Amino acid sequence: MPLLLLLAGCAFVVRTEKFLGAEEFVSPAHEVGHLADVRYATGWKDDEEGPYAPRDVEIDGRLFTEPIEITSHGFLTVAPTHKDATLSVWVRSTGLFAQDFTQIKSLTGGIDRNIASEVRFLPEHLDAPLTLQMHQLHNVYNDFSFSDGDLLMVEVAAPDELPERYMFRSRHFGPRTKVSGGLLFRVPFPFSEEEQQAALAPALMLTFSMGYRFRSQNAIVRWGGDRLALVASGGVGSTALVTTPNTEVRNQLKGVFNAALGGGGVELYDFLSVQLLQNLSSLGRDKEEAAITMAIGFDAVQFGQFTRDAGTRLFKKNEL
Repeated sequence: MPLLLLLAGCAFVVRTEKFLGAEEFVSPAHEVGHLADVRYATGWKDDEEGPYAPRDVEIDGRLFTEPIEITSHGFLTVAPTHKDATLSVWVRSTGLFAQDFTQIKSLTGGIDRNIASEVRFLPEHLDAPLTLQMHQLHNVYNDFSFSDGDLLMVEVAAPDELPERYMFRSRHFGPRTKVSGGLLFRVPFPFSEEEQQAALAPALMLTFSMGYRFRSQNAIVRWGGDRLALVASGGVGSTALVTTPNTEVRNQLKGVFNAALGGGGVELYDFLSVQLLQNLSSLGRDKEEAAITMAIGFDAVQFGQFTRDAGTRLFKKNEL
């Protein structure tokens, strides 16, 4: 009995780590290279082009292949080695609106100094080497989503041959931005008597957040690029007047959304932010109210994505 409890506890710890940690993927290992010669460049600084050589891992006696990480500065080249080779390109979204592998038939992009957008179709028959630049998949004019962490699969097939699947995972450099709206909740400064006497109620704010993913493979730098962002907010709040037993209701109603607020701070994990807010209205009137306050913001949509199917993920094996 103690051994069963220990095993169950270990399994729960592993599932908790899987739930809280960065998402990872593997697929059953299979032979590749008979129908096509695939080469790629990751786009990391100082990385050179090389042959497709994913890392294989053994899990519970089975052999799996990890997708190769390729950045928005990278590219891959598929050269046919079979005369009847066919090509298909698939992407799988892992973001807010997760979607299974969807075949990509074309790429869309702007034409310099022209209003029209170009639609370029991918070949079905692989008669010549094809080079696919990753920034083409990230192009905002495409009618599909391909973001940081999404999966890319290049499938090469031929008659009477088993298909070969080449798996990659996207890594996007540069700025990442988000606009959200919601409530920020005041947190009193410690040991501040003024804050206790003149409080600021929850505020209705519009928040702009901006993070940046640096072109680095350093683990700490990569974690900061994924999990940290600077935020700037603007909106309205309510001043909470000092109340007494004789305070009239109409005087309290005068304090509802009567303060213009602005400020900024730091956001963690895309859904929790800590900010300093300036009561801009207090600069032009003589009234007992807090001029600066600390507030915590919470993005319910992003938190909902983070905790999606939490019970099933934590308490069920979810095996294939």
